[in-house]
Amino acid sequence: IHRIGGADYVFGLMPDKNIIKIDTSGPKPRLSPVGEVPIGHDSMVVDDELMTGKTLLYASNGGAGFDIWDVSNPAPQKVGAWNIPDRPKDKYYIHTGAIAFLEGRRIAVVTTEDWEDYPSVAYVLDATKLDGIELLSSWSAPGDHAADGLRYSMHNPRFMGGALLLAYYHGGVWALDLATQAAREHPAVIGQYMPNVSNGWTPTNPATSAYADKQCGEFHLTDAPEVFDVEPGDGVVYVADLTTGLYTLKPTW
Repeated sequence: IHRIGGADYVFGLMPDKNIIKIDTSGPKPRLSPVGEVPIGHDSMVVDDELMTGKTLLYASNGGAGFDIWDVSNPAPQKVGAWNIPDRPKDKYYIHTGAIAFLEGRRIAVVTTEDWEDYPSVAYVLDATKLDGIELLSSWSAPGDHAADGLRYSMHNPRFMGGALLLAYYHGGVWALDLATQAAREHPAVIGQYMPNVSNGWTPTNPATSAYADKQCGEFHLTDAPEVFDVEPGDGVVYVADLTTGLYTLKPTW
């Protein structure tokens, strides 16, 4: 849900009419479809710091790339797009994006979610010029370990100031320095953590639980720590692990 012009809107993943206004003008609130924008997997909506009064939606569309839409009014306009250069067919599924405004520039990071014999990648983009998005760098965890059925895939990226946080399934949590232009062109690791403390919970026996047996359709992810998400807030980093629970980390960089 995002507030635009004093009204609240829902941006969903439905194939059509996925921009929905929460209409509170009557005696009871109701949902009114007002527009649509193609969203393949994930999206985020941000009040833009470089374009006063504009609200942009960033859509991660799997193989179709990374699209940027002006959703300041119910008739969205596509204002930017990027895809992996020379992207091999059926490889590197663009899963999630993250946005930060650093040194007066609009910086985007796009991560892939992967499950085959190649490593996941985070792409650092300068999207200051929406009609000319520039690839600054790409990064994979040291060792370039193959994703191996999501086991060592990236998942969600989040910015914490000038630091980029990455959820990396069994690769744990990684933090990269993207605070300066030089850092964005050559990302350096400033933190890493692997969940390793048991909270006493034991995953349900895969023999009796369809969920515990497979996730995302076909992947086994309950036999080891698997970081699904990271979320900064209140000066700490919240880490959601599929197997061992919720962690709260204090950055030391």
